This record gives sequence, C-alpha cells and structure tokens, in this order.
Amino acid sequence: SGNGLYLAVVFSIFAITGWESAAPLAEETRHPRRNVPRAIIWSIVFLGLFLVVASWGLLSGWGTDNVDSLVSSKQLPAFVLARQFWGAGWVLILLALVNSALAGSIAYLNVGTRMWYAMSRSGSLPHFLSKVHPRYRTPHVTTILTGVGVAGFAAMTNINEVVELCN
Repeated sequence: SGNGLYLAVVFSIFAITGWESAAPLAEETRHPRRNVPRAIIWSIVFLGLFLVVASWGLLSGWGTDNVDSLVSSKQLPAFVLARQFWGAGWVLILLALVNSALAGSIAYLNVGTRMWYAMSRSGSLPHFLSKVHPRYRTPHVTTILTGVGVAGFAAMTNINEVVELCN
C-alpha cells in the first residue's frame, strides 16, 4: 500500500543517517579534502550493507509469512528474536543497543558542537560559543552547552515515559 511504501522510505532514510557526521569534523582532520569524502562514502557503503544484512536477519528470523505480527509486535523485534534463539543471551542485544545509543550520542554531540562553533564564528550565534579550550583546542563551551541540552532533553523524555507508564 501507499502507507507501507511511505513508512519504508522513511525508515530507510533514517536507518542510514549518520554518514554526514564526518563533514563538520573536517577542521580537525588530517588531509580533510581527501579523508572527509572517503569517510562519507565508506560510511554510506557500510551503513547500507549493515542495513541490508540486519533487515535480512530480522525477516529471516521472524519469518516472511509473519510480517504482520512483526509490525504489530509490542516488544522490540530484536529482543523477541534474541530471546527465541539465544535464551538468556538476549542480554547481548540489549548491550549492543545501549552501545549503539551511546555511540550515536557521542557522534551527535561532536557534530552539534562543531556546527554551533562554526555558526558562532560566522556571526549567526553569540561569539562566546566560538571559544576553544586553550590546551585541547576544542570548542569546550559548545560541548558543555550541547551536553547540558541533551541531558535535559533525555531527562524530560524519561519523565514523560515514566508518567505514561504510571497512567
């Protein structure tokens, strides 16, 4: 259906996000004209291959005859399959997802701080955001502000989930 196609396109786009994270770090990269394009292209290739393999594994494990129950699953399908095939080893999937979330958070923090830093240098944001640490030469002010903002957003999200669970 059209709705299914729309969801597939949206999930496909968001499944391979992150490849663009190499560009804002170009100033801190050796030979950026050579290495940044390589990083972007290889990121897209690896993310695309990983998406194909992960989708194949999920559909193979779940069964192509039961795709409707995959979509309507109350639990995360990866946990369902891990419990079914690995028993107590399902905890490895939980650890992998936590690791993935932390890695994504670090990548987004790096990209966000460098973008705020560049916008501050260009005059789009206040000048104090363009300060760099005297020893490490990193944009420490934007790193702190981004970290506080992300932590605050995460806390609000978790509070909302707790409230929903209590209702």
